[in-house]
Amino acid sequence: MLCKAGEYVKLQDAFVSESGVNYGSWKMIGYKMETTNNVFTYSEEKDLSGSQETAELGSAEDVWKATPKAALNDCETTDNWVLQIEAASGNNGAAYNAIVSSTDCNVLVPGFGKLDKTGAATVN
Repeated sequence: MLCKAGEYVKLQDAFVSESGVNYGSWKMIGYKMETTNNVFTYSEEKDLSGSQETAELGSAEDVWKATPKAALNDCETTDNWVLQIEAASGNNGAAYNAIVSSTDCNVLVPGFGKLDKTGAATVN
């Protein structure tokens, strides 16, 4: 799961560096991803299906989510991992917030926080 989120961040960063102030849909940035496998369901949380398939960077918005299909240790099927995107300080590129819905899930993917601007996933 972490490699899928990391790939998303790399592609989105490349898109943002070219566009300047916009981020793109999964399709627009070339993020080809199966939305389901044996363990997780993945979803694009921000609907950018309009003609431009982009949105301006601003305050934090949910853009990527992984939800387990079955309980994983103490992590339940209602728990999830979410990436948010926002304008970086000084409006210089994008910054990401990694959010884990439960401490029980955080331990399953400890590197998820590395995608966050602070280096640590926020646990709701």
